[in-house]
Amino acid sequence: MLPHNRSDFFRTEQYNISVIDFFLQELMHDGIDATSLLFVNSTIEDSAKIVAKQNGIVAGQEEIDFFIKREECFLDIKILWKKKDGENVVIGDEICEISGNAIDILNFERVCLNVLSRLSGIATATKNIVEKSQTPIAATRKTQWGYLDKKAVFVGGGNTHRIGLFDAILIKENHLIAGKKKEVLQKLLHIQKYGPPEILKNIKFIEVEVETFEEFYEVFAIFLHEDFDIKNQYKYVIMLDNFSPKNIEKLFSELEKSYDKKTRNKQNIFIEISGGITEQNIENYSNLGADVISLGSLTHSVMPVDFSLRF
Repeated sequence: MLPHNRSDFFRTEQYNISVIDFFLQELMHDGIDATSLLFVNSTIEDSAKIVAKQNGIVAGQEEIDFFIKREECFLDIKILWKKKDGENVVIGDEICEISGNAIDILNFERVCLNVLSRLSGIATATKNIVEKSQTPIAATRKTQWGYLDKKAVFVGGGNTHRIGLFDAILIKENHLIAGKKKEVLQKLLHIQKYGPPEILKNIKFIEVEVETFEEFYEVFAIFLHEDFDIKNQYKYVIMLDNFSPKNIEKLFSELEKSYDKKTRNKQNIFIEISGGITEQNIENYSNLGADVISLGSLTHSVMPVDFSLRF
């Protein structure tokens, strides 16, 4: 399994709490629904349907359903789902029926639609790219909604990559500059000596971003060094950042002579490519030999799927 698959996080209490906090904050920011209070009888019970106005993949259903059933949810509503996360929808499909107090349904309308629209947009974009790529796909941390965006990538068939700053080490160019490259690489080699136990216990993998062939081989040598990760705790990733397809192909051609993919993976070494990759050019990168491709475009510039609520 790729170290970029952190989908187990979505079954943790930390994720559950983040979902509850998200919905409560969104509802709080909306404030009192002045329009509904003025024009809708507060005792009316009613029902409404959410319908797809575009084709796509549903995501966000589990989070909405989870929140509605929690005691923290102060809304008097129930939801009957007709479509669930990961399912295809086409224009006109009914996603769910919401029943309960009419004002509460109206209070929840925009938050509910926003979650379905954005997360379904991410899941749909992810699935489209996954289907075009021969190499597994992963997200980055270029997210607006953090954990929720990561979950949507997972629903669409992609890998989460690291969930946050806490669960993986990712040394980027700024770390090499700010920490002085020689010192950073020395600490990396002896990470179990330098790293505080309370931090290292949460680490799932160690990754280093490289921008040149020379940097790649520097890091590769560290991951192969007998003094590195002597307890064999981690998986290791080298990210080729903004390498052209031609240079990626050249690097793998050299590497395959001594360390083919099967050998690297047995030694817990994985190679990721990233930087400027989109649905439009994914096929230029998807068969070059990498273990995974990460794309910021999955989450930072995705188009939402349009849904509508109607009584």
